[in-house]
Amino acid sequence: MEFKIVKRGLGKNRKYYFKGSDGKTYGEGYDEAYNFINGFARIKKGDKYYFIDKNFKTHGEGYSHVFDFDKNGFARIIKDGLYYYIDTKFNCYGEGYEMASGFDKNGFAKIEIDYGTKFFVSEEEFRKTGKSNLYREPNDWKGGYRQAYVYEYQNCKYYFIDNKEFKLHGEGYDYIWPFNKGFAKVKKDDKYYFIGKDFKCYGEGVDEIGDFDENGIAIVVKDDKYYYLDNKEFKLHGEGYDYIWPFNKGFAKVKKDDKYYFIGKDFKCYGEGVDEIGDFDENGIAIVVKDDKYYYLDNKEFKLHGEGYDNTPPYSFKNGFIRIAIGGKWFYMDNKKFQLHGEGYAAAEDFACNGIATVYKNGERYKINKKFEIVDKDESLDEDIIDSQKQ
Repeated sequence: MEFKIVKRGLGKNRKYYFKGSDGKTYGEGYDEAYNFINGFARIKKGDKYYFIDKNFKTHGEGYSHVFDFDKNGFARIIKDGLYYYIDTKFNCYGEGYEMASGFDKNGFAKIEIDYGTKFFVSEEEFRKTGKSNLYREPNDWKGGYRQAYVYEYQNCKYYFIDNKEFKLHGEGYDYIWPFNKGFAKVKKDDKYYFIGKDFKCYGEGVDEIGDFDENGIAIVVKDDKYYYLDNKEFKLHGEGYDYIWPFNKGFAKVKKDDKYYFIGKDFKCYGEGVDEIGDFDENGIAIVVKDDKYYYLDNKEFKLHGEGYDNTPPYSFKNGFIRIAIGGKWFYMDNKKFQLHGEGYAAAEDFACNGIATVYKNGERYKINKKFEIVDKDESLDEDIIDSQKQ
């Protein structure tokens, strides 16, 4: 049966109930009530929170706050200002922590242990004080709850906890992130590292760190220079760039000494440096700028193609050709040899999948094939297309 929450009464007498899909109302009337998640709903009676099952039996000893059960059968509760974990039989696990996240898909959660001084204030009090040295906990890893507290700390350390033995893992870090693709980012002594599920640090400490992509490559910063880090040998790759981008279609863009280059997965630079650089399209062609002129760059020979245009063509390669306007006339350029084709038309349309394109010349409309031979003539002329392409 499905349930939705309904309210009864006004003001201090207002209570929350559950209305079933059978039209009946269930529950004894609660001060707060939340939807059923993974078999249980959170409710509040007086100043304590509990869980109820779908038989509307109340569970738990009464907590300061509770979180929903996850798919693995664990929920977080706050008791006496500390976080614990409970299972669906309402057994309690953990030693009591200043902060605890939900378990991620790998079965690990983030734990905070405070070795310094901390005090809690409410959101309302925080807004009144306007203090900038208070730390606001971001959305937790499950994404379902934002903490209603702001706090100051001096010497907090973060650990991982598993949902099997509920042991703490790690040496105590300044901050940690969830595991992703087999590794987690941690911060220690103002340096960032990756750790594996054996909780060992891999690679040298860096100043900034990104996530591993599907190729097992992360972007990192060391001594104000950007590098690539692999998840096999954990070596820094590249010569140290001013900026870098993720790999896309086998290549990545990098910036060095105010010039842009492409590098391959061998981390070697290909082609000459240009002033601006685009991404490779599905044909392996990128638009680049050099000396204020636009060119095409291929990902095979990394040569510049074209005569150098004042403006980037507003069109892309379709079915092997792109339309280019030169001196008020329209031509086609192929994506193999980058040669111009056609007689110079008043207007031109892209080649269709059948290898036919429509062109306009001397006030008449024609259809041409990829050998640029006229295969048909259309007596009706669409002047709007010609006018729009002249603009």
